[in-house]
Parts: sequence; C-alpha cells; structure tokens
Amino acid sequence: MPKIKFILHREQIKTLVIILLLISAVALAGQSGYYSAISEKLSSAQTASASAAVSASAAEEGFAAYNPLSMSINVEAGAHHGVQYSAAALESAYARFSVALGEALGSAHEVVTVDERQWQNALNGPGVYFSFPCEIPVAILASFLGAEAGEEIENISASRFVISCGSDEVRLLFWGEDGAFYMCKTDVSLSAILSNIALYEENGATFAYKLPEAEGLAPYTLIPEALGAVQKLVAQPSFSEDFDYSGIFAAFGINTKVMTGYTEADGAQVFVEGDKNLRILPDGTVVFGSAAPVGAATAQDDVANAVSLALSLAGSTIGVSSGAAAAMLSDISYDKASGRCTVTFQYVAEGISVSLYGPSAAAEIVIGGGEVLSAELRALRFSLGEEERSLLPVSSAVAIMSAAASAASKNGSLCLVYAQDAAGAIACVWMVD
Repeated sequence: MPKIKFILHREQIKTLVIILLLISAVALAGQSGYYSAISEKLSSAQTASASAAVSASAAEEGFAAYNPLSMSINVEAGAHHGVQYSAAALESAYARFSVALGEALGSAHEVVTVDERQWQNALNGPGVYFSFPCEIPVAILASFLGAEAGEEIENISASRFVISCGSDEVRLLFWGEDGAFYMCKTDVSLSAILSNIALYEENGATFAYKLPEAEGLAPYTLIPEALGAVQKLVAQPSFSEDFDYSGIFAAFGINTKVMTGYTEADGAQVFVEGDKNLRILPDGTVVFGSAAPVGAATAQDDVANAVSLALSLAGSTIGVSSGAAAAMLSDISYDKASGRCTVTFQYVAEGISVSLYGPSAAAEIVIGGGEVLSAELRALRFSLGEEERSLLPVSSAVAIMSAAASAASKNGSLCLVYAQDAAGAIACVWMVD
C-alpha cells in the first residue's frame, strides 16, 4: 500500500495524548489488581477507549507500544554504547533520554535538509540515536512523549532520530520517509543531556556502514559487539474453553444482547450483530469485518485519531493477555484512494520482535471514517522459559547475512527475531528485515 505525507491537526494530536494518558492509567490499574473492578463500571465504549495499549506484564517492564527497538548512546567521537535486544536496558535508556527527544521535537526550529555526510557526522559525535520499528509521523511521536511537534516538522514521518550535541547547542536530525535527512535547532539543554551521556561507556556496538564485511546490510543497522544466550519463548492461544469474551465484544462494539452466534466445524466461533461479523478461531486468531458505511473514509488530517482507535483496540484485545510480550506499533499506512488507514502491531518479547507463522503481525486494523472496518488479531500469550538458547556469533551473522543480502540485492537491516514455525515452536534467529 503506498504511503503519503500525513497531515495532522493539533486538536487530533491532543486527543491522542488523552488516549495515551487513559492507557497509562488503566495499565497501572491492571498492575494493582483493580482493572477488573474498574472495567465493570465502564461502558463498552469507555472500556475500548481506555484499555491498555500493552499488556499488564509489559507495562510492568515499562515497555510501551511506541518505544524504539534500538538506541545508541554516542559517548564520544566514533564510540557507541548500543542498546538493543533487552527490554530492561531499552526501558532504562529510553526513560533517560525520551524527555530530551520530546523537548527536541517540541522545540525544533530552523529546519533544513542536509546531506548524508552530516547525518553520519551526527552519528559519530556525542549524542543519542533512536531507531523505531516503523515510520512514525513526527506529530504522533511527539504526542507519545507529551510534546507538541514544531509546525515545521509535524507532518514528516521518520523512524530514525539523532539528538546531536555540538559545542554549544543541541540539534535534532532525522531520516525522513521521503529519503531526506533533516536537521533542526532545538532548545534542549546541552549540559543536561551530556551529563546523562556520561553515565555510559562504549560497549563495542557500531553501525553497518563502518564495517566492510557488512556492506550488504542497510547502512544504519546497529550491530552489537556480542550477545549472550537468549531465553526460550513459548506462545499459546490466549483463549481457553471458559474464556470471557466480553472484552472482545466491547472492543468491537458488538451488542451481546442482540447478537447471534454459532460454532463452525473447525471449532471457530462466529458472532454476528447487524453488519458486524466476528470469528474467533481456536488458535487465537480473531477476524472482524463490518460493512463500510457510506463515506467511511479517513481524511489525511485524521490519521492521529485512527492511530488512537487502533491503540485502544489492540490494548483491549491482544494487549491484555499477551504475557511476556507486548503489542508494539509496527506500521502506519494511509491509502489516499480508499481513505483507509491501516495500523499494524507486532509482538515484542525481551526487546526482540516476534515473527508469527503465516501472517507475521500481531494485529492489522483497518480504519475508515472513524470506525474499525476490518481487523485480524493473533491473540497469544507468551512465556519465557528458563532454558537459554545460544546464538550464532554476531560476527558470523554479519558476514553470512550481509553476503545473502547482497546476493538478493536486499540491503536490509540485520536483526534478531523470535521466529515461529508451522508447528508453533519459536526459535531465536538472525534475519535480514
């Protein structure tokens, strides 16, 4: 689906901030045992709007639906402290530098495009690099951080950002979805961010473009020096025989008093209410469809509200029982011809993306005219086993995957993935994304 520039109005961004505040409140309530009591007192619409965007367990880890999957704290010229493949380390680093990123996005001014050399200079100098799992409209990312993006940048989408510390000021650079590199002046305190950077030491991480043996990989792939063993990951369907589906019905706006239902030969449970159809399969797959009302199109300037709705839906369905994994935003796309906005989520466990067998996404939600038109969810509960699995050494993975990417002319990012096979077993492997 082709992507185009998002245009977001500030009132819709404020709505997204309110949704996220509700998300945080309900996640905290879930941790303290009061979620069930609260949800009983909320109407179906309120429950759907206020549900957590990540599971209670993920909230306890501090891992949210919009965190970066990798960071580099550039401690000095050419020296990096890489942070990836660890939920705890990512949580800690992002908590330390997310305020500065929000301040940078909110105060960005005098925006100019720069060449790739200046981008690389920023990566090599003191500062902090953030890599998010998808191209995020800057205005939405800023709202996640409690800020309001500067007007000059609010409608640009990007997934890679650098807070760059100069001799007397802090600049923000980001690689836009349009392929351009942007640089802005900011009001971020230089002394404050340098004091946080000083807490880290080089750990051998580097970027692919610096390694001759990684020439087949995407240049700004962050590569760790080494990784230890990883824990085994197990997935099971969230639904048991006595599972209470009331939260699922509420999330999709299905009136249980008038709906009809039946069970198909393959064990799928089907529920119908008006023009809404919900199928729940034994393997945890949930498929929703609704006849599109006349004029059910999402305007370009209404994408923030669509993301809000998707966050609420994911949070009140796959997010409430995902166990050791979190449902993380992985793609936002808008089709101008149909006026449909598609929001995709992936599961992430211990800072490692989970690629499910078949449709790899945890959820794909299509929204038009402020309504959910269709959705496919994989409702799974994950647990980490005590058993640890050894990995192919990083240097070997770089050499092998770089050669494979070059042969396929793919030039993708090297990443560690929990990959599920047809039998449901999950192995942690190196892949080129």
